[in-house]
Amino acid sequence: MSTFQVPTRSEKAGERNAARAGRPAQLTRDAVLGAALALADTEGIEALSMRRLAAELGCGAMTLYTYVRDREDLLSGVVGLLIAEVEAGHLPGSSWQEDVRRAAASYRTMALRHPRAFPALALAPSSDPGLRAHVRRIVDGLMEGGFDEATARELFSVVDSFGSGFLLMELSGPEEPAEGDPLEPLDESAYWRGFDVIIAGAERVLGV
Repeated sequence: MSTFQVPTRSEKAGERNAARAGRPAQLTRDAVLGAALALADTEGIEALSMRRLAAELGCGAMTLYTYVRDREDLLSGVVGLLIAEVEAGHLPGSSWQEDVRRAAASYRTMALRHPRAFPALALAPSSDPGLRAHVRRIVDGLMEGGFDEATARELFSVVDSFGSGFLLMELSGPEEPAEGDPLEPLDESAYWRGFDVIIAGAERVLGV
């Protein structure tokens, strides 16, 4: 025979506070990672710690270790959420040039949506499992577009280095260049000019 236990006053208060704050009364890994991304969006990725996230969720820091192994796992989860917003890979009937431009557009849209969390992805280690799967998907798409694997990886490296580096500078720099600055503004037009150069260079050098 089961015994019904009446929630304590503190438990009820905790549930009410969580509900008022829009936080789930029952945590899950997805909920923890979603809260981590929201915190990074608000305060920056450098502010994301197990203790700070626990305070945001209204739980003890040790509780989070039920859902994530450590801060590295937490950051990896945030990287996975950001990657999930990027449309990449080959579409039937599209050229590799169209695939690259579509991925570049989606990547920039994601970065502008999450300017303070974006460095987690842009600076993620190559060993990150979500990032590795993302790279594999793009390389496979380029191979479907006619590249061999080595060339596809080389092109991805150039595209990723430019796109990530450009967006990091665009999101962290001043909106307007200083007077006399010889560099053009880091904006959408410059972003696409860079990709035009990369694509034209690949067509010429690789003969594709």
